[in-house]
This record gives sequence, structure tokens and C-alpha cells, in this order.
Amino acid sequence: CINTTSNYTSNGTTGGVWSSSNTSVATVSPTGLVKGIAAGTATISYTVNSACGTTTTTKEVTVKANANAGVISG
Repeated sequence: CINTTSNYTSNGTTGGVWSSSNTSVATVSPTGLVKGIAAGTATISYTVNSACGTTTTTKEVTVKANANAGVISG
């Protein structure tokens, strides 16, 4: 949901970099804290660089719109 957070972790090599494919939908902090910004989907990635190359793992997230009770009139 919009404005909620989730803490992501990786069991891979430490020192990697977190990123979001669509920061208008979800952002991710350097420690893996993901925050929903707007309804939609984004891919969260964790990338590790070493002398042997670069490797990345990903997870798709879906941010859902918050409920809206509307406006009472009458």
C-alpha cells in the first residue's frame, strides 16, 4: 500500500547496492527499506560487484492504492 514500508534483505554477499526500477512507484534505501510511493509495480534489485564479476537478484513488488471512503454528501 502507499506510504507503507517493508525491510528487504539478501542472504548473498554483503556490501551490495539496492535499487528500484521505478522510483515513482517504490523507493529503496541503501539498507533495503522499501517504501510504496504510488500504485503500480516496480522491480527491486540487489547488485553485488566483485573481482569475479557482477551479480544481481530481483524481486517484483506491487504497490496497491489505499482505500478511499470518498466524501459524504446530502
